[in-house]
Amino acid sequence: MSRCGKIKLLHLKKTDYRNLMFEQLNMGGYAVFVWSAYFIALGLTFCLYKKSVKDLKVAEKRAVELGLVSKEVEVKEAKLNQT
Repeated sequence: MSRCGKIKLLHLKKTDYRNLMFEQLNMGGYAVFVWSAYFIALGLTFCLYKKSVKDLKVAEKRAVELGLVSKEVEVKEAKLNQT
């Protein structure tokens, strides 16, 4: 920002700052589309995270049932991760 721009901002009133903020958040009239896209992406990311955690627990349980991982290894890994 140029020096003139900084000087102009210093002379703005509190309501002017609010108007500038709302103009930025309004995004030129496209705010409904942009913010809804952000929230949808955030929601889908959260759902994918929860599904991944659930699938990991199922895979770990299946590996133990098949004998691919023993309880001793899990205990040792847990102790190593705590230190």
